[in-house]
Amino acid sequence: MPRRLVLKERDVPGGVNIGLISRTARYCLDHGYDVILEGILHAPRYADMLTALARDHLGVSAFYYLDVSFAETLTPHHQAPGPRVHRRGHARLLRRTRSTHHPH
Repeated sequence: MPRRLVLKERDVPGGVNIGLISRTARYCLDHGYDVILEGILHAPRYADMLTALARDHLGVSAFYYLDVSFAETLTPHHQAPGPRVHRRGHARLLRRTRSTHHPH
């Protein structure tokens, strides 16, 4: 979202958004927040930044991807099992990644 709304930048190799994402995540982590970076983060563009974040973060770092078919991504939201969970894959991912650590 910062790339599109703040920077008005396309997702390009070496884009300014990568540094912005890194700094924002680091700031939040340094102040005790849990951080979720969500989106389509292509490895050739984002791997170095994500690796550095995981290396530098003293807490638990985990990386997940949502493995659903293209057809499943087109499933209308009104058919979802609940108001906050849009797809079955998201529900499974949320159950697996729930954290008991709440700094605030």
